[in-house]
Amino acid sequence: MSAKSLRLADFGCDLCEAALSGLLDPVACRPELVQAVLLILARRTKRSPVLVGEPGVGKSAVVEGLARDFAAGEVPAVLRGWTIFSLDLGALVADTRYRGDFEGRLRSLVAALRAPDARRILFVDEIHLLDRTGRSEGGLDAANLLKPLLARGALPCIGATTPAEWASLVRRDPALERRFQPVIVPEPTREQTLEILRVLRPRFEHHHRVRISDGALRAAIELPPLRECGSRAHPDRAIDRLDTACARVALGAVRAENDGAEPEAGGAFDFEALARLRRMRRRGPIPGGRPEVLAEHVED
Repeated sequence: MSAKSLRLADFGCDLCEAALSGLLDPVACRPELVQAVLLILARRTKRSPVLVGEPGVGKSAVVEGLARDFAAGEVPAVLRGWTIFSLDLGALVADTRYRGDFEGRLRSLVAALRAPDARRILFVDEIHLLDRTGRSEGGLDAANLLKPLLARGALPCIGATTPAEWASLVRRDPALERRFQPVIVPEPTREQTLEILRVLRPRFEHHHRVRISDGALRAAIELPPLRECGSRAHPDRAIDRLDTACARVALGAVRAENDGAEPEAGGAFDFEALARLRRMRRRGPIPGGRPEVLAEHVED
């Protein structure tokens, strides 16, 4: 497969285009993390940051916030005009059954990413999978194919992984540690998590057709985690709780509406009221009559 015939959209997405199209959720970014990533990307060499943090702390959200800044041109002059391409490792490996298939596809992908007018930064979530992706007997894995480019800064790359997986990756391949500059992503504070939920609240209210109280936001943060959920950090844990609470309230409201009986045929009834009831059944609660999500609706 040549670089000309390869379709980048088959192997990932342009996060800057997604940001301009409104496809990304709004992000309450932690500016210190964005600045740390920008500082590394702006270097001439070794310009590949790796975000290291526990599951759920918002590593991908940092990259999405960064994509918004790139799309708006709110980055250093040396980075203006660049875009961020998020790679789907599964799509990259799919249907590469014969020796050399994967290497050829990856080389074509890299050539497309590095085209003279491309100016793309590669984003690889779960980057610890790189040294296992595409490996076959006598073949090269993705990590070994990319390392020379990363070392020269010829293909800037943002990675994301957990502390345990990063340590394991460095043990397996110490050379990768020299190619990437770690940026530690700690779990946000409660106040930071609350601000993240406030930013996301309009999206959840629109999707579920509910109103979300301030108490529900705080409950999503303060509720102690169940044992089986202990590995999930904020803000992911709080976002999941809030989403589930909204779905629960919205479902309860629809059931309550559906309990209303339609008038029997042949009787005297209000056709307008019947039409309103049927619209509510199709669309959920109408604006102004939306159910409210309260703290008591939030569970783990």
